[in-house]
Amino acid sequence: MAKRKNNSLVSQLGLIALLAAVLATVLLFFEGFGIKVLDEVVKLDTLKVVFGGDGYKFNFLLLVTILLPVAGGIVQLLVDNKFGSLIGIVLVVVGIVMMFNAKASVDLRIIVANPKLVLTATGYISMILSIVSVGTMGYKLSKQL
Repeated sequence: MAKRKNNSLVSQLGLIALLAAVLATVLLFFEGFGIKVLDEVVKLDTLKVVFGGDGYKFNFLLLVTILLPVAGGIVQLLVDNKFGSLIGIVLVVVGIVMMFNAKASVDLRIIVANPKLVLTATGYISMILSIVSVGTMGYKLSKQL
């Protein structure tokens, strides 16, 4: 009976991790990035920055950055063993690291002379949800060991 509870807990942890990852991705699409001009942050429409529009080109690296948390959540849920949880953790952590380095992949010279891409409050909330997803996947992995 105790083993059954453990399997139920593990599957619930997988769903919680996937939900946090999906929320993180959705939040990034809603003004997750902005540009710092002097001391003010101007929010950008992330959909236009990623898929092109208003002078932007399609940015594959930023698209991968945004989709990695969901990919990690899906992998850890579909491959329901230690390896799947580990791969899910790696994907989400790589997505978090790439969020910090996203500024190198976006050409913002069309807007200002010396632009700096930054995360907005929505972007930081998304990052926190990604970290929650990683923590949940890590706890799930510890229960599977």
